[in-house]
Amino acid sequence: MELKCKASQSETVNRWTVARVGQRVEVIFQNSGNPNTTYVDARFGQDGDNILYLNRTELKDAGAYTCFKNQDAVQSSAHLIVLGKHVLFKNTPML
Repeated sequence: MELKCKASQSETVNRWTVARVGQRVEVIFQNSGNPNTTYVDARFGQDGDNILYLNRTELKDAGAYTCFKNQDAVQSSAHLIVLGKHVLFKNTPML
């Protein structure tokens, strides 16, 4: 999954946060260091925009993603909705 944060030439993206349903807001990427390096990455595109990447997308990743620009003076956000089906497998003895 990727989310693009549009930035003008005078703007710098300094962090991304996510507000997942029923949880606190979490910083998932910041220029000074990435607190969650397992599957989150952010890179600058050729046009100067900042792109947030998640290597995998699960139901728990649904929420409001916000990028902060110019030391939090400007922010942009998008809601990620993840559709899926929860399946529970039950072991039954073979006869």
